[in-house]
Amino acid sequence: MSKKLVIAEKPSVAIDYASALNVKTRKDGYLENDSYIITWAFGHLFGLQEPEDYDEKYKEWKLDLLPIIPQQFGLKINDNPGAKKQYKTIKELIERSDVEGVVIGTDAGREGELIGRYILLSSRTKKPVYRLWLNSLTDNDIKKGFEKLQPIKEYDNIFYSAQARAECDWLLGINFSRAYKCKYGGKGVKVSIGRCKTPILALICKRDEEIANFKTQNYYEVMCEYQEGYKGLWYLDETSRINKKEDAEKIVNSVQGKDGEVKRIKKEKKKQPHPMLYNLTNLQRALNRKYGYTAQEVLDTMQSLYEKHKILSYPRTSSRHITESMVGELPQIIESVRFGKFKPYADYILAMNKLPITKRLADDSMVSDHTAIIPVNNKNIESVYSSISEKERNVFDEATLVLLAAFYGDYEYESTTVITDVNSNTFNTKGITVIKDGWKSVYKETEESEDEETLEKLPELKEGQLVQVRNASIIEKKTKPPQKYTENSLLQMMENPSGLIDEDYLKKAIKGHGIGTDATRASFIEDLIKRDYVKRNKKNIIATDLGKDIITMVNIEQLKSPDMTAEWEYNLEKIAAGEITKGQFMEERLTFITDGIEQIKNDSSGKRISKEENVMDSIILGQCPKCKEGDIVENKIGYGCTKYKEGCKFFINKEICKKKISEAQVKKLVKSGKTDVMKGFKSKEQKEFDAALKLDENYMVKFDFTKNK
Repeated sequence: MSKKLVIAEKPSVAIDYASALNVKTRKDGYLENDSYIITWAFGHLFGLQEPEDYDEKYKEWKLDLLPIIPQQFGLKINDNPGAKKQYKTIKELIERSDVEGVVIGTDAGREGELIGRYILLSSRTKKPVYRLWLNSLTDNDIKKGFEKLQPIKEYDNIFYSAQARAECDWLLGINFSRAYKCKYGGKGVKVSIGRCKTPILALICKRDEEIANFKTQNYYEVMCEYQEGYKGLWYLDETSRINKKEDAEKIVNSVQGKDGEVKRIKKEKKKQPHPMLYNLTNLQRALNRKYGYTAQEVLDTMQSLYEKHKILSYPRTSSRHITESMVGELPQIIESVRFGKFKPYADYILAMNKLPITKRLADDSMVSDHTAIIPVNNKNIESVYSSISEKERNVFDEATLVLLAAFYGDYEYESTTVITDVNSNTFNTKGITVIKDGWKSVYKETEESEDEETLEKLPELKEGQLVQVRNASIIEKKTKPPQKYTENSLLQMMENPSGLIDEDYLKKAIKGHGIGTDATRASFIEDLIKRDYVKRNKKNIIATDLGKDIITMVNIEQLKSPDMTAEWEYNLEKIAAGEITKGQFMEERLTFITDGIEQIKNDSSGKRISKEENVMDSIILGQCPKCKEGDIVENKIGYGCTKYKEGCKFFINKEICKKKISEAQVKKLVKSGKTDVMKGFKSKEQKEFDAALKLDENYMVKFDFTKNK
């Protein structure tokens, strides 16, 4: 009996396929029944060969060997015994005489396509190949997917797009990383250039520089309080800012105790439609804003909810809509979340005669490979929800409440603007009155609204009414520097970098594109941190000295610009859509790389960068208690202040009296001035003793035996 071989992206997904298809017999590296053999990869089993795989001479990083451009890219299996063993199993299964066709069941997206195609290319099979394309891993959706298998050729353009991305990223990264290292990199400097991570690093460095160079300025505003029970802010030419205090004092003196007149009352009824459903980047941003979760944490958690728990749809999506064909499933999906905090909202929606479906919710033209992130039709959600972690619940709640809010109608309010004239000075008052909570009765998180910044409750007023100034006062303010990047704001900039681009044609070209994809943005941030180019400081992402040096070193502006990477993503999607060929895309990138390497070779500036050998890639353990400006980080011999070059000598040895001091105790010491009592210190006589550590008035580390008496 002939069978189909199904290749999943990872073992857990293979088990889901087996459950849906009733494949129960487990063997070494696969499962089998009379109709299907289901096996799996471990994510990327194959990658592109390294330069030295093409020629031994490339083992050395030499400028005169660049650019490295393989005539044809080769694949190599991951240097992992498990990967090699599993691929051997897959290849043997493909070649089995009873296997009449292969089903690529890797993740439905560009990278999933690449994983499956690399396996096919390496196996050199001539058998028919089909594609399984899923949005969720419920039994029902898996069965439907297998009923709608498509010939693999229908997905060729997605593969060409993935292949072009991988090969061009290899070419750019290998050549420019080596070129900059060989030309400018001193001892201890590890240079890594990437078409996405280098522009991200440049953005962070630029923001840090703007903050460092920012000069605070004082300015003033004048506020009037009226006897009638409302306030007004002075303004002229659409601004309330007054640069000189004496000018503000003149305004106060001219209106204090005077009568004014209500010149104009403008009332406007407004509506806000329900929020869009979440794609990956926007869900990462919301959860970073609410809970401080990193982008990678959110992605990992969503992957668990999708793959392990099967209660959330596919996470690596850029879409914020569902398809119109999914509308019929919505009652079942809402029924599945009819418990706990969701129950009153689900009850309200399910009691409707007809669900109010808007284009903000369901629109085929706005869905790419995958739909927005929503709960799936799974009758076991309540049971699963009771057993998952707090973080998993927070992620699930966010996606679920936005879906439920979509059926609650507009948020409606009346915006009121009152213009009051006092002695030829104009004062502006804003207030709103909520008419209908609508979707806000379900979902409270929203982007800032200009009308909601001032929620003043206004008295009944009429145009022409005379009012009396009870008090006029000056409000002193200071200009603020730009805010440091958080993962929320960084993801926002990566998703839509159009504000950083001057050319209108490029702004238009990258609409809907950005730096990287929803699926890769978190990994770029993590890679920059791993390489010590940036670091986390609470919620902020800031550049290290090494990161700043790397960006100063990169003298090809396109490598640092969001223009280039956004244009890549734009064209990669055009390859996927069949609008341009992979060859056309590759030709332009090769010209850029060749010209760029030549530019680096010909640079005669003589600049070099180096890295202090004793600085380790460490997390921030707290603010320096001595200088209050630097951060405490780990180096080879202890914990010191990052402002040591500026003269701060605060330092804690890693080992005191034969006792290793942990990061946890260092955190307590710099935060509160004292550690817990620790065991295991040894005196000169080798006698053990217990003690806490404390900071004295000069911020020197001393023993504290108080609790041992």
